[in-house]
Amino acid sequence: MKPFLIGLVLSLVNFSGRAQCPNTPVTLQSQADIDNFAVNYPNCTNLSAPLYIDEVDGVIDNLLGLSSVESAYLIKIQNTHIEHLNGLENLIFIQELWLNSNYSLIDFTGLDLISNIDLLNVIDNTALESANGLGSLSQISQLNFFDNTSLTDLTALSQITQLNGLRIAGNNLTTLDGLNNLVSVNGEIFVSNEQVINLDVFAGLNNLTASLFLWNNPELIDVSVFQDVTQLQDLVIVGCNQIQGFQGFENLTEVEGIFRLGFNPQMTDLTAFENLTRVGSLDIYENDNLVSLDGLEGLIEVTEAVYLMDNPNLTDIDALQSLNPQGLQQVVISRNTSLSACDNDFVCQVIFDPEISEEIQGNANGCNSVPQVAARCILEVPQAELLQTLDLWPSPANQRLNVMAGGALIRSLDIHNVQGELIDTVSYNADQSMSQAELNVSAYASGLYFISINTDQGLARSKFIKH
Repeated sequence: MKPFLIGLVLSLVNFSGRAQCPNTPVTLQSQADIDNFAVNYPNCTNLSAPLYIDEVDGVIDNLLGLSSVESAYLIKIQNTHIEHLNGLENLIFIQELWLNSNYSLIDFTGLDLISNIDLLNVIDNTALESANGLGSLSQISQLNFFDNTSLTDLTALSQITQLNGLRIAGNNLTTLDGLNNLVSVNGEIFVSNEQVINLDVFAGLNNLTASLFLWNNPELIDVSVFQDVTQLQDLVIVGCNQIQGFQGFENLTEVEGIFRLGFNPQMTDLTAFENLTRVGSLDIYENDNLVSLDGLEGLIEVTEAVYLMDNPNLTDIDALQSLNPQGLQQVVISRNTSLSACDNDFVCQVIFDPEISEEIQGNANGCNSVPQVAARCILEVPQAELLQTLDLWPSPANQRLNVMAGGALIRSLDIHNVQGELIDTVSYNADQSMSQAELNVSAYASGLYFISINTDQGLARSKFIKH
């Protein structure tokens, strides 16, 4: 045979022997489709296109036709009658594996060799009892178990040490044993609608700064495992019926995003948060037995919003007295039916700041509307001891108003009209601060005005008349 013919024959032989994997998404809708996969795609080991398995045309009860696959981009298996994952025994790596609504699936047998998954989504497999079959899984980014109502056992996951995100919700777990060897979670921990009493499996986490969401866990009572946490992205504890205090968060100083406590009917105590100084959004709502915000006295900065809503026994929010409203976008104090006094320094500054949206309504008389609280803010006696000698003269004023703040140094003066609108402001830098200032009021219209005096020793408010 001529040399070029020999080369041509060898090329044809090599071509026919190469893997023939699909290069576009494929959906297998029947058992026959799965059984014929190796015929239609001979020697396919590296599956780079998405593979969807969806029982549409007859019962699918096994995956044996996929035994050649060793790695895959995405496999989504849903609505089948498979009990195990036999047929995927040779799969070592997959970027995304989705198991949705396979109501006969019991465990993960068949995935015993798999060590690396980027995303594992296990959703609504109501017969799934355990994570058995995932014992070799050691590298994974996102792990999600949702609404697998028979799932009680995660112990097979003991090889996992690092995660970006962990979402466990609506299963039947009384313990998260199996995740004990986690040392790092970078993105979020989300535990919801489980029967866990504590979260001690997270004791080995180092430098946790992720978001922590604990949502509707009716038996959860102990969060002491987080005693070494100093910073979080978000902290949301909602619907945890047994939570009274939050011992375990004593060293938490900063929550970059949402700090939310809601629907915790036994919650009475926030003192565990005594070292918290900064949050993005403060959201405290629907806590039936919360009487005060004591424990939040150290909070000095909220960068986005404050929501205090529907806490029926809340009577005291003075813990927010030192909170700096600068940069805030919104404050809502609503439907706290026992709250009659909310005219502390923080709330008063918010009311007279035109840059902040405020809503105050549905509380007890005295804190039932913005005008009602504004009136109390205006008429209150200055609270800082060294401002007791505050003096304004002459009154009525015509051209000039003199302001004396005793031994305090005046940093700024804000003037509001009776509608609460800021009409004038005067600021002094550190070198200019003085205990007596003169304000030019000659251009003001005749009437009543309110003045806020910010000093190095506190905030004072008073009123004067322009003639």
